Amino acid sequence: KDSTPLFGLEGSLSHVVSQAKTKCEEWVGANADKELYAKFFKEDLQRLIPWCDSYVQKKTDAETNALHQPDLKQTFLREARVHDIHAKQLDGALVSLVNQLGNDMVER
Repeated sequence: KDSTPLFGLEGSLSHVVSQAKTKCEEWVGANADKELYAKFFKEDLQRLIPWCDSYVQKKTDAETNALHQPDLKQTFLREARVHDIHAKQLDGALVSLVNQLGNDMVER
């Protein structure tokens, strides 16, 4: 058995999710059990991007608020900065999660 993991994907979350879906299809073949694992894995993948994107939107909203509410500009800019950092951290963590879940699925 090859010890190289099937899922060792790199890049942004959206890129990794796209690659993971393709790898998932390649892995399934005509196996009914694998089809179910793949179905549930792809459902999980679909949930990840909107979750991460919600923090990108929060950053944008805070930046907009900073423009329209000058008296609270620094507060909103701080909030935008924290959302930006969090979105980047979440993106990286979710990429690792995709790889872990994908490899766990393949090992079953």
